[in-house]
Amino acid sequence: MRGQFIRKALAMLVVVGTVVGMFSSVQAEAKQNTLPIPKFSVKTGEDGSVGITVKKTGDADGYEIYVKGLGKDYVDMYGEYDHLKDEYSLAATIDKSGKKKRSTTIRSLTSGEYTVKIRSYNNKKFGSKTFSDYSDEKKIAVEVSDVIGYSDKYDFSKVKKGDVIEFGAYEQNNDLTDGKEPIEWIVLEKNKKSLLVMSKFALDGVPYHKYYSTDINWSNCTLRSWLDEKFYSKAFNETEQAMIKTVTIENSDNAYDGAAGGEDTQDKVFIPSMFDMTKKAYGFSSDLAARDGKRVCVPTAYAIARGVRAWDEEGVCDWTLRTAGNMRTSESVDRSGVLVRYDIQANNGIRPMMYIDLQS
Repeated sequence: MRGQFIRKALAMLVVVGTVVGMFSSVQAEAKQNTLPIPKFSVKTGEDGSVGITVKKTGDADGYEIYVKGLGKDYVDMYGEYDHLKDEYSLAATIDKSGKKKRSTTIRSLTSGEYTVKIRSYNNKKFGSKTFSDYSDEKKIAVEVSDVIGYSDKYDFSKVKKGDVIEFGAYEQNNDLTDGKEPIEWIVLEKNKKSLLVMSKFALDGVPYHKYYSTDINWSNCTLRSWLDEKFYSKAFNETEQAMIKTVTIENSDNAYDGAAGGEDTQDKVFIPSMFDMTKKAYGFSSDLAARDGKRVCVPTAYAIARGVRAWDEEGVCDWTLRTAGNMRTSESVDRSGVLVRYDIQANNGIRPMMYIDLQS
């Protein structure tokens, strides 16, 4: 009898344990389902960034942000293609870190229309990583400009190599009644101290050297003095002038024929050399004879009015390099992106180059 009683008691304990376990499981599942759905706001920036701010929700350890939508990716200088994201993908994660509000910024989206949703998660409380239900969707429109812009127009801290920035102003549309237009610059190099930039367009038509003379190189040509004096004073205000570094320019001998490059110079504004235009680190082909689309340049309307010749339907031009040739010649980049030698011609475009000081 006593043995039967013990067996029944043990069986009863097993049943009770099972029921308690099932109840606990249901209770845990209920707790998982009550992890709060987060509330969030979205703000798009002029530089194409998307800012997400989440309000702290209960037991959440963090939040996952999902994005889907239609955007565009640029392919090359001749066109673009659509990039469709049919499914939501994880775009960012925010850790709560004990604050009432947490924010993050998404910068990887191209121009287009998107929807955003988020969910909260808890890492340990329920025995494993647990997620809330998804929030309602929010629609956003992203406009990414070719030009990087910030609330402070001289803040280039977030600029990276290959970006286009605005700095200074110069006549470009050839309408002298509406003032100068902002100059666009391609960032070729960036470090903690400075940006190396080159104008996106050919801004003017000025010969390498306006007088007939032998043994002309960058150190003694008239274009150099025009850039460092007239262009510098016209294109930049006092704040911008203070940000332009004076640097030592190495004037190497001509790689084609050994023509002397002349003395190294101290310049604020200059033009690219043959070496610059074959430097892979700047994004150019190392082949002098390559038809490199990244070396192709379009002149402004003002530059055309000043004598720069725009070729073909694409409106591209030849433009001058600072590397000297024989007598009055200098190297140039032609309309197809090939490095060539021309005699001094006013119908070549000029693309200024300079270093912007990030610590001034």
